[in-house]
Amino acid sequence: MNRPPSQALSDARKLVHDARETRTAAPTAADVTVGELAEAYRRDVLSHREPASVAWTWGIIRTHVLGAVPDKKRPPFGEWPARTVRAPDIAAVIRAARVERIVKVAGAVGATVSRRLGGQAAARAALREVKAIFAAAVGAGSLDMSAAAVLQASALGLRGAKRARWLDAEELAALFVALDLNALLAGTAKPQKLSALRRDERVRAHRHVVEEGNPEPRRRRRGVVEDEDQATLLKLNQSPIM
Repeated sequence: MNRPPSQALSDARKLVHDARETRTAAPTAADVTVGELAEAYRRDVLSHREPASVAWTWGIIRTHVLGAVPDKKRPPFGEWPARTVRAPDIAAVIRAARVERIVKVAGAVGATVSRRLGGQAAARAALREVKAIFAAAVGAGSLDMSAAAVLQASALGLRGAKRARWLDAEELAALFVALDLNALLAGTAKPQKLSALRRDERVRAHRHVVEEGNPEPRRRRRGVVEDEDQATLLKLNQSPIM
């Protein structure tokens, strides 16, 4: 005995159509982009750091990670769905950051200035931050695993920044005298800010340190700002001499 359908065919079609629309509109974990993971990292992790540190770190992420184009057939890396990213993709981003280049940017007063981007220091910072971004996403439940976790700096041709020499005994003694070591150990030392002159002297000294394996000091072009210089200035501003 045939029974009449409890629901009209037109109503059933409408239900199916509505379900498809809802499924299409609702965001899923697979839709999360690398850029959105980076924004979450800035909100949840970087926001607890000093403002100067946040500004410099986000500049590295924006320039060398989100803006990277490891595949010319695809959009910038920040627009990639995070779940589609593989370790070779991130390796290509880091290798691109390792390449030094000079770009023209607008200065503070509207004048165009040259800025040097990339290099060993920038690539190391980019690798450190992209690993932190994906690790934070895993910790927050946005990703099941990190594609950056297996990457190693040495395997990507990134060498550590090493000084050519260490302080000798006399230099260490002079340093401890200048720092007032007893006051430091007793916790009674007063923090002192670097004057502009002393900060400039330390930056110039940093620039002329001979790197291991390089017999000549690195030469800086006049009027060119580098990622390494910004990192140095940041450390100087955050490390008051006691």
